[in-house]
Amino acid sequence: MCIRDSMTSVFFAGISGSAVADVAALSNTFVPQMEKRGYDREYAGAITAASSVIGPIIPPSIILILYGAIMSTDVAALFAPVLCVDTVSYTHLTLPTKRIV
Repeated sequence: MCIRDSMTSVFFAGISGSAVADVAALSNTFVPQMEKRGYDREYAGAITAASSVIGPIIPPSIILILYGAIMSTDVAALFAPVLCVDTVSYTHLTLPTKRIV
């Protein structure tokens, strides 16, 4: 369930580009379901909050587009390096979850 929460957060962040919107949308869905499956409420909330922090850097994020516009940089050229960083960040976020649960 924790990995589903993290994965959904990554996909939702690609759409919204906002960590606050990510937490607001997913906490009402995932935290109660995780509680039903035996997770502590605090742990479920922490997983949702931690996985939502990655939202602002997943392309096409608001921050990435603003950075490209302000610095006169090609926004498409910024996507590839950010996707590599996102993949590593997501992997490091989900691997400890498998071991804890």
